[in-house]
Amino acid sequence: MLNSYQWFGLIPTLNDLDDPFNFAGKTSMYWKLKPEKYDWAVLIMMSILDTVNQMFSNQREGEVDKLQEECTKSFKKNYKRLTYYMQRVQNIVKGLIIYALMVFMVFIHKDLETNIINWIFFSLNMINLALIIRGTSTMNDIKQSLKIVNIIKVYSLTVLILIILFISLIGELPKVDIPDSLDQKFARAYPKIYGSLDLIGLRSNEITYGGDIFKNKDIADKKLSARFVGYTEFFLISIYLSYHFTSLLRQKEADSNFTEQDYKKLFEWNKEIQDQDNSKDSA
Repeated sequence: MLNSYQWFGLIPTLNDLDDPFNFAGKTSMYWKLKPEKYDWAVLIMMSILDTVNQMFSNQREGEVDKLQEECTKSFKKNYKRLTYYMQRVQNIVKGLIIYALMVFMVFIHKDLETNIINWIFFSLNMINLALIIRGTSTMNDIKQSLKIVNIIKVYSLTVLILIILFISLIGELPKVDIPDSLDQKFARAYPKIYGSLDLIGLRSNEITYGGDIFKNKDIADKKLSARFVGYTEFFLISIYLSYHFTSLLRQKEADSNFTEQDYKKLFEWNKEIQDQDNSKDSA
């Protein structure tokens, strides 16, 4: 358990026997007697995020939406041509970002190990990329992409929680010298599963179960770091893509519900605007 805390950085590794929490040195941001500059920066940042969150809370949501709507109308009225070009550029940039994120989600796998967990990630990411490359944007296609993205989102979060719990309770390294540890109890209870932890993806394949712990410690540390960074990136990108596809789906549904009567209202509105402009010119 102590090794797990040290790996997470919850306690420093200096003088871990005589002074396990290192109160004297205060080299860790946890278990300290007074905050340092980094802690103050985190506190200020969280305060700013809380302020932004309060702006968009339920009590003030109507005020913010109304102010945003008035500003948008005023800008479009005074800068029509600029608004048109900005909208075109925005659509192009959004499309490029989506393609870039899809490719990046596949590119992440070059730093990940080969195991069952990562193969599931790779399969989902390739399916997602194939759906985007197909280039169609019907409602069924958007629903399929949204379903895959939501699966990646839930799966990546589940894997992150599972690995964190595994490292916290059992540990990243085998504890062959501690027979009463949860690691060795798990090994005795489920020997086949314990021997396949690297195949499953809960431990690095650079870790052995006898003799030297590491085949290559530097590579093992890099792969462990890449695993957490990669899964976190999968989760965050899938949240953005889920929002993107949900917005597209709502837009498609709104377009499909656009009836003939709505088109008539649109043409009548355009004619009314033209009549107003003509009357201003004649005056």
